[in-house]
Amino acid sequence: MMKLQKTACDYIDSVCRSIRSCKERELFRAELLDHIEQKTAELMRGGKTQEEAERAAVGSLGPAEAISKGMNAVYRPSAAKYIFLAATLFLAFLNAAPWLAFLFNIPNMPLAVFPAEGATAVIGGADGPTSIFVSAGSWSMVSFILPLLLILFAGITVRLFLRPKFGGRNNGMRPRT
Repeated sequence: MMKLQKTACDYIDSVCRSIRSCKERELFRAELLDHIEQKTAELMRGGKTQEEAERAAVGSLGPAEAISKGMNAVYRPSAAKYIFLAATLFLAFLNAAPWLAFLFNIPNMPLAVFPAEGATAVIGGADGPTSIFVSAGSWSMVSFILPLLLILFAGITVRLFLRPKFGGRNNGMRPRT
């Protein structure tokens, strides 16, 4: 591993300074350093001095702004994970709404997605109520589907935030497609 001079170090710094992703910035810095070292060593074997070889190696890579702009385009955050996060939080609220209404004693919570599980009626007579009629309704589909949707969306959201693009680990610098 050779010691690079100011030209190559300044070039690497100017490329990496503009890359937004911290993780990708450090990986790319190491890869760019390795590439410039290899190219410099190859050119030095061809008879150039270290300074000439570094200048030629850096020149062959192109403008620093174009490289960092390309890296930012490839490694930008995906909007899908934030959409799934919002949907998961909304489903969590819908699942928690009946419990919140009970906990904070909110009698008429304005969420019409929760149909009554049963019906109650008072059968009245001339001298007051004579009987109370309670009918148990069937378990509603909403109360069955909402928890399943929450689990599904939570799983996808965790997966998107922990391992982007549903792939395995990507230790190289090539983006997954």
